[in-house]
Amino acid sequence: GCAFLLAFIIAYQTFPTILYVAKEKHLMDEPDSRSMHSSKTPTLGGIGIFLAINLIITFLGNYFEDSSLLSLLGSITILFFTGLIDDLVGMKPKSKVLCQVIASLSIILVTDLRIENLYGLLGIFELSYTFSLMLSVFFYVLLINAYNLIDGVDGLAGSYAIAVTSFFGLFYFANGNQSMFFLCISIVGSLISFLIFNFSKKAKILLGDPGSMVVGFLLTYFAVGFLSVNFNPDFLIQNDKAPVFVLALFSFPLIDT
Repeated sequence: GCAFLLAFIIAYQTFPTILYVAKEKHLMDEPDSRSMHSSKTPTLGGIGIFLAINLIITFLGNYFEDSSLLSLLGSITILFFTGLIDDLVGMKPKSKVLCQVIASLSIILVTDLRIENLYGLLGIFELSYTFSLMLSVFFYVLLINAYNLIDGVDGLAGSYAIAVTSFFGLFYFANGNQSMFFLCISIVGSLISFLIFNFSKKAKILLGDPGSMVVGFLLTYFAVGFLSVNFNPDFLIQNDKAPVFVLALFSFPLIDT
């Protein structure tokens, strides 16, 4: 509860400053065919999300004996600055994808959290290390970019991420993984704060590349964890059904892409 409230408050207090700077420096999103809004809208809402998650992990992460939280912070920092540079001055697609691959490889190699088994999906069961590594990196890059594409419609990216993160949060809570549950509720708190501004008429803000990359990466991280851990035998879903649930959860951005 403390993580949820802190994330909500930090993000909520940050957004007005971001809005002011974005308007003063003309850091606006030009509406296109995928946008719901008809006027220029400030981007960079992801700064508030990143700041909230960063501070929560830094200050509250010590309560959990989970070294992967620091590795995760490193990966989302790479993606945050990649998105920020892309939003401010532009970045070549190849460079952007390269940064996404580096961030994904960093977390996979340090934590060894990767897709190891497809439990019969497409007739595939256990994967070799090399194929597992390649598939995991591909999955990260695919979902980061798929999530990035749904940021143009008011409320869509935020509410979708809240729904998916809440599902994973409940799963990790039931499975006894406290650090992942803590991370999930922190993200939900910061995203609820973002939605208040995203739906606002006078103080509207979008996630922008920094936010959509960071949130897309975290959603993928939860999904890979969901596919990799041994499920609590009393939980409603078991390991062999996990790949189907992940495909269902991410079907909207994937089909849209």
